[in-house]
Amino acid sequence: MTGVNKNRILTGVGVLVVIWMLMNAYPVSATSIDLQPGSNEVVVDGNSLWVEEAPYIKEGRTMVPLDLISQAFQAPADTFYTDNGLQVRILFRNVTVFLQVGEQGAHFIKQFDQEAVTKMDVAPEIVDGRVFVPLCFIAQGWGAIVNWDDSTECITIQKE
Repeated sequence: MTGVNKNRILTGVGVLVVIWMLMNAYPVSATSIDLQPGSNEVVVDGNSLWVEEAPYIKEGRTMVPLDLISQAFQAPADTFYTDNGLQVRILFRNVTVFLQVGEQGAHFIKQFDQEAVTKMDVAPEIVDGRVFVPLCFIAQGWGAIVNWDDSTECITIQKE
């Protein structure tokens, strides 16, 4: 088994562990989120939300402002500096997600310190003074269904 295949398997296992941890968290009412890379309008449960910085595509992944994740998922988020640089902390249900700007590792810590570490395809980054994170990785990690419509280039997220 090559190192690349082994890493893919380990990444897949890590994502499954994260999804399991999150699916066993508190239930949340269904939510729909619709957005289009390049557009500042995001629709959450039929209500328009305007974001100052539009989502964009990086290496085939949609990057969104951290505050959009926070508002759309009703997940408190903050940033803080450590010796390693800028970290992002997002709380969703009873799970805290830690991301490092410029690093592809993600730490999911469930209540009572159960931790799962997995790797993202793209790292969070700062653009125009705002932190952007990979939407699909975070949404799917929280158990949401993410769909891409090729004809409209829109993303729909269904969260249960």
